Amino acid sequence: MRRLLIEYTPERPDGQGLQWVQTRVTNPKGLVFIPPLIGGSPAQQLATFRWLCKHDLDLFSFNYSGHGESWGRFSLTSSEQDTGIMISMAAERAHKAGLPFYGIAACYATIPMLLGALKSGEPFKKVVFINPLTAFFQGTFLHALYRCCRRGFSLNKPAESLKNAIDSYLESLFPNIARGVNGFGTLNRNRTRVLKVLFEWLSSNVEFNFSLPQTPALCIYSSRDPILDIGGGILRNASMSCIRRVCSPVTFQAINSDHFLSDTQSRTLTRQAIQAFLLAG
Repeated sequence: MRRLLIEYTPERPDGQGLQWVQTRVTNPKGLVFIPPLIGGSPAQQLATFRWLCKHDLDLFSFNYSGHGESWGRFSLTSSEQDTGIMISMAAERAHKAGLPFYGIAACYATIPMLLGALKSGEPFKKVVFINPLTAFFQGTFLHALYRCCRRGFSLNKPAESLKNAIDSYLESLFPNIARGVNGFGTLNRNRTRVLKVLFEWLSSNVEFNFSLPQTPALCIYSSRDPILDIGGGILRNASMSCIRRVCSPVTFQAINSDHFLSDTQSRTLTRQAIQAFLLAG
């Protein structure tokens, strides 16, 4: 049996509140911290990983600033601060309950979770990364966008063809995710520091010049990931190298799927790998 516990925690330095959610199984054997995706929600994460509750693991997730019932406005910096705050709080809850503390992060969420783990004193017993992104490689993304726009551009309808080319490029990276001038996924533009996010992305140079030697990791990556394959796989190679350097020991497992593990077989293989890793020892 499981039930949800929902709270609002005014623990940000600026006094803004963050919404967090935790499942409650009858006799938990651990607490799994799952940061959300940009434009996502804790409900999505809990739905994706609720199968872990059948193995007596509780789940913990939250909303970034600017998302859902969390206060404030979103930026990349705020997402790192939010994640650090929530890791500390969730780790304390696990400690008080006498439970091992685990982490699962996908794509961009890898960056704030790694940084938060360092600031919180390496609290995780084990961590899982799914198609992790540890660097932005802005030039590589922009060059890929340029090539896409160049192929789809038409002098007869320049504005329309350019818009369609950009939409096509974004759809290849983020299929079936609502996006437009008003927002991205569940994130509304009015609750986003748009110019700050753009500046952060363009100027970001994330450095993981630290190690988490007591944090074993499982890194699951898709062999047909259009995001990590940008630039001939430069993002994939950089992310794998970063995870290998930061965490110890690391197990890598390839899944023949796309970035979102869209097919049933890949999701089944991913579940089996995570279950075996977290529940072993």
